[in-house]
Amino acid sequence: MTALAERIHTQPRDGDHASETIGAFSADVDLTETPVGLTLTTGDFPHE
Repeated sequence: MTALAERIHTQPRDGDHASETIGAFSADVDLTETPVGLTLTTGDFPHE
């Protein structure tokens, strides 16, 4: 069985993304060092 994960693309540049953050599903994603400067909570994201 494959573990669920979220994939967050950041730093858009020339039609692509320079950075990608992958984390365990339902885990907080630390984006404080990115231009958005926040922590994204994913526990309420819908999933199967």
